[in-house]
Order: sequence, then structure tokens, then C-alpha cells
Amino acid sequence: MSQEDWKKNRRANFTSEEVAEFNRIHKTKYKEEYVEGVINYFRGRDFDGMRKVEQIEDEEGNVKEKRQLKAFATPSLAGFAVHVGVSAKTINEWRKRHEDFNEACEIALQKQKEHIIHNASTGQMPTNFAIFLLKNNHGMVDKVENEVSGGMKLENLIGQTISKDEFRKDEKPDDEL
Repeated sequence: MSQEDWKKNRRANFTSEEVAEFNRIHKTKYKEEYVEGVINYFRGRDFDGMRKVEQIEDEEGNVKEKRQLKAFATPSLAGFAVHVGVSAKTINEWRKRHEDFNEACEIALQKQKEHIIHNASTGQMPTNFAIFLLKNNHGMVDKVENEVSGGMKLENLIGQTISKDEFRKDEKPDDEL
């Protein structure tokens, strides 16, 4: 595949082997324009224009607009890698070496998180898949509340130091149980 073919079809789906072969033949180098490029790539999938407007007629012939949300593919750093013709591994290396690019990627990942939440909350993405993505890619966790016997919440105990005697003073003797 020539470099021109790659550029013409960069948004097409390529296998990881094809991407690796392209990178081997056409050694890519980091460009400062990728700092803005990664943000624009994610911004291009913004919520603007996500509404599909369809005009329909009711029984009386009145024209009404039917508005419907439409979903777009969730942008990713792997997608950006394909877009610029490098592997995801190369993107990760650039993040380590170029502070500005890493910061731009962090902003892009926040945009991705917003996109996932928006699509899930509007029914454009299955909720269980959104939860999976948010937990695995964005560090989100389920909130778990644990209660300790005696009605004291675990959150109240964290950061407090109490002596063994203070802890045991509220216990009932075994013969009272």
C-alpha cells in the first residue's frame, strides 16, 4: 500500500497487521500539529449536529418536525492513531515523550468520557457497555456503602483512631446476647 493510498483511506478499517506494515515501511515521526490534531479529532465527533430532523405529516396534513438523536462512533486514541497512520503503541510512546501531546490526549479522553455518558443517557449506547467502558477506561467505580454493626457507617470510621477499650465499651457481654 502506498503512502497516498493510506492517506486517501485513512478512515477505513485496517487490520493491525496492515497498520504495522505501513509503519514499518513509512517511518512516522511525531509532529507538533498532533497536539491540536488529537483534540480536533475528538471534537469532530462533538454533540453539535447530533440531532436528526425529519419532517412528517399528521392525519390532517400538518407538517411537523420529528427530532431524533443520532449516535456517532465513540472517538478513541486508537481511532486517532489510525487517522494519522500510526499504531496505538506509537501514540502511547508519544504521550510519554511529549508533555503537550499527553495533555491534549487527556483532554481528548475527557471528551470521550462525556461522549459515552451522553450516548448512554440518551439511549444511543447500551448502558451496560457504557458502564464497562467507563470503569475500564476512565477509572469510574460503583459506589459501595458498608455499614458496621451498631449503625455506624464505615465512612465515619475512616481516619479515626480509637483505642481497643473505646471500641469494646459498646459491646454487650456474651451472656447478654
